[in-house]
Amino acid sequence: MKTLSPKEALTFAEQAYDIEFDTKTFKPHRRLAKKFSFDVGKTTIQAQTGSTLGLVSKRISNFVLCAKGTGDQNGQFVLAFRGTNFDYTADKLTDLNIGIKGSSNGSSAHAGFVNTFHSLKGHLSTYIQSNANSIKTVHCVGHSLGGAIASLCADWIRVNFKINVVLYTFGAPRVGLQPYAQKSTNSNFAIFRCTNGADPIPMVPLWPFVHAPIDKPEFRLDSSVGILGDAHKLASSIGYQKTLTSDSWQHIGRSSKIHLHRSVRLKFQNSHQVMFNGHWADKIAAALRTLLKEAGYVGLIAIQGAFVGSFTFYDLVARSIEKIVRISDRFREQTEGLLGHMLRFAGKVVHKITDLSFKFIKYVFNLLLKKLNSSVFKALQ
Repeated sequence: MKTLSPKEALTFAEQAYDIEFDTKTFKPHRRLAKKFSFDVGKTTIQAQTGSTLGLVSKRISNFVLCAKGTGDQNGQFVLAFRGTNFDYTADKLTDLNIGIKGSSNGSSAHAGFVNTFHSLKGHLSTYIQSNANSIKTVHCVGHSLGGAIASLCADWIRVNFKINVVLYTFGAPRVGLQPYAQKSTNSNFAIFRCTNGADPIPMVPLWPFVHAPIDKPEFRLDSSVGILGDAHKLASSIGYQKTLTSDSWQHIGRSSKIHLHRSVRLKFQNSHQVMFNGHWADKIAAALRTLLKEAGYVGLIAIQGAFVGSFTFYDLVARSIEKIVRISDRFREQTEGLLGHMLRFAGKVVHKITDLSFKFIKYVFNLLLKKLNSSVFKALQ
């Protein structure tokens, strides 16, 4: 099966932003114009971003750039999804709507992303059905928020149309829970998940959200460490245009997140080792998952998470941890270690934890989320 080259995929992700406001002036990059035809005036697809809470106005904008392969690319269709425009509150609320909602592959995913995908699904269905006789493969591409929506779209196409799908993302956030990621891994022909080492967006949302593919490492485009907002951008000095130096998937390095799918138990006395980087963000997330899983709360949170407001999901997690602490001394020690590491990650140094109330646990979560979100906001601006 044919796949897009790394630079073709990134160029599609970049050009998805070009149609947001005006399709009349769109001009395809020469790299793409050689192999694909575009009719943005007729096939550009809109989506709705914003909150489901009705607190602010929602936003409808051009969201999907469609292309058809020509020549030896005949039958290859591309759907490129734009990312977040931080100038608009509606786009930001889509990213921040961290509830849980059923997705097209039958598993739970990020509510904000699912809502946005549902808003464009009807137009996508019409487009795919009108080209059904000529489609061989659909390539779903996106940067940032666009990568998250591309992931949902890829699963939906595979489930509903039985068409071969290849997924390409750059700096995409985590989309769904473990069952979602497993099904996504199984349904796509291939997933090319590209990241920069210091990009904060792939580090969020926190547990229970995980990346697909489950069984293969991501394509790591650089060796940067820490958490740097510019690492998420397309055109910055350390962004994806600069770090993607090879046009062969075989020549791009892979980076495995060794902590995400194994048990991790943290000791409070080791919290001084923590640094504000992706390695520790992943390790803390794995420790949180381990604690909740061993205490039997993972399934309960996944179920209840679908019924809480979008800004109270981590209240539910904090409340669960408060109950877990009372079960045994072992869980109490694990919790103290987890909270100590979270505090250090957020820049706070404590020498002992004695308060394990819901109020304090929620306070620690808020500190960590605030620290991470600050980096996320810088990356999206």
